Amino acid sequence: MDLGIPIESLVSDCLVNGNWTLSHPRSERQVQLHIYISTITLSQGNDKIIWRVDGLPREKFISKEIWNYTRQRKHPCSWASLVWHPAAVPKHAINSWLFILNRNPTMDRLLSWGLDVEGICLLCGTHQESRNHLFFECAFSAEVWRAALLHLRVYNAPTSWESVIDWLSAFSGDRQHKLVVLQIWQGCLYEIWKERNSRFHLGTSVLPSKISDGVIRIARSKAVALKNSGRQLGTDLVSFWSVA
Repeated sequence: MDLGIPIESLVSDCLVNGNWTLSHPRSERQVQLHIYISTITLSQGNDKIIWRVDGLPREKFISKEIWNYTRQRKHPCSWASLVWHPAAVPKHAINSWLFILNRNPTMDRLLSWGLDVEGICLLCGTHQESRNHLFFECAFSAEVWRAALLHLRVYNAPTSWESVIDWLSAFSGDRQHKLVVLQIWQGCLYEIWKERNSRFHLGTSVLPSKISDGVIRIARSKAVALKNSGRQLGTDLVSFWSVA
């Protein structure tokens, strides 16, 4: 518009015998624009769209590349592999991520927001509820955690939040074994939180043994689903469970 070029114009409309036919610049901004345009070398072929990411041309648009280029990258969290792993059940992973960040509405957080709640753990009824208490200082949740791990012949798992995170990070078993342990951990977080919410909202409850059995059942089902999708990991996990 500043150069008096109609919006429907083509580049060829502004060229005569290879020279630009632009109106005389009337501002420093237009002068700089003239200078820039004069440095452009035009080809004789047809125009085409080229995506450039960080100065490098791409054959096609890939949203992942654009996102990674434009976003502010941070160092990976030390716990990322505990939450986002290839054997994870998506809803379990998201739930464990929220608990890692301590963002779920446990009683201590509800009290901090000024809500009128008692704050007592709905599972054991003896201590104040918090993330660290629920996983797995609470006698009820500790029983679920230990019972689930017994299926893997794991007998020495810690029950305090920070100790569990350190223990999972340093777990020395093979890849399949560690992935299954992570599945069990995430499954326990999800099912215990689900049981807590059932007691809070519905007034219903189930035994710890039923919850731990459900955690194992979901982990086995995930292994079968991965196998049926053609993943080698699924085959390995099904083999692991066949001897567990």
